[in-house]
Amino acid sequence: MPIGLAPNTGTASYPLVINFHNEAAGTGTVIRGQVVIVAVQPDVLTDANGPGGRAVVCNITNPSTPGCLMEPFNVTSDDGTGTLVPTVLEVHLTGVRGTARVRSCRYRKP
Repeated sequence: MPIGLAPNTGTASYPLVINFHNEAAGTGTVIRGQVVIVAVQPDVLTDANGPGGRAVVCNITNPSTPGCLMEPFNVTSDDGTGTLVPTVLEVHLTGVRGTARVRSCRYRKP
């Protein structure tokens, strides 16, 4: 969806046209419909893409480590120089565009 498209109110909707073109066969399909844009609803992404999944949280303490280092997490991690520093976690979210980035948390012993 284009950035800046206003959410609908009530049952109002925007027109939607999807064009599929099969170049090899020289044919195409057009699907026409309506789409309702709802206001943003922040959420935490999960590994199951829905209920019952684990939150997608990555240890990003060492910038030279590729990919997402998933749980379990230690309170401290190697920062790439061999030094143990407080672990930096990245939480994957939706619906938070324009929100200030938070880089620190407090850990409390149980």
